[in-house]
Formats: sequence, structure tokens, C-alpha cells
Amino acid sequence: IRAGSLSMKKGGVTRRVIDSFFNEGYGNFENDIALMRLGEPLEFNDAIQPIPIATEEIEPETEVTISGWGTEFTGGFTPTFLKFNTLKVLSKKECGCPMISPLCFNGVVCLGHTLNNGACNGDR
Repeated sequence: IRAGSLSMKKGGVTRRVIDSFFNEGYGNFENDIALMRLGEPLEFNDAIQPIPIATEEIEPETEVTISGWGTEFTGGFTPTFLKFNTLKVLSKKECGCPMISPLCFNGVVCLGHTLNNGACNGDR
């Protein structure tokens, strides 16, 4: 892994992953979480910090920052620099829960965005 850099190829520090632990229900969006054991610990500093785990639902209208290495279009290349965006949380009702969306379960955060400005392929 690389930590402390927005670049996939340089900066920050790298650590070898020696083991991975996946949720037994991994792969269905509801349980998509895994842990990685590093060969050497990370030292926290201004650029490397732990991610706090939410203990309660995020209120609608709250602005949140999302980030990831997803492609900008289906079949596209992985970007060299981390992509991020700020979006607003929607209520379950605004998301169409439970009638329209199959992703209406505890822990899912529904985000509102304009066309081509979300979290999926093609969104920038």
C-alpha cells in the first residue's frame, strides 16, 4: 500500500500487505469491507491519519467527501492521482428507499449529485 500521497506512483510511504481479512459477506455492497495487516506499522503525521469509523447515521444535507481510484469511464484506465468529490447526503426517502433502490440497508449513505459528478464510472 502507499500512504501519505495523492499519487499512486510516488510520495508518501509504502508498506507490504502480509495478510487480508474480508467480511464473509463481502461482494454485495452491504458487507464490502476488508482489513489489511501491514508488514510494518504506519507512523501517523500530517499526511497519514486513521479514518474514523462512523457510530451513527449521517444526517441528510450533510456534506461529505468521497474519494477513490475508480476509472472515469467504463473500461478506462485507473487514474494516477486520487479522485475526490464533495456531495450531500440524501434521506432514505429521497433515495427511493425501500421501493426503488436495491441498496437500502443500514450503513449505506445515499448521495445526491448532478449528472457526471458522483462516485461511479463517468462521474468526474
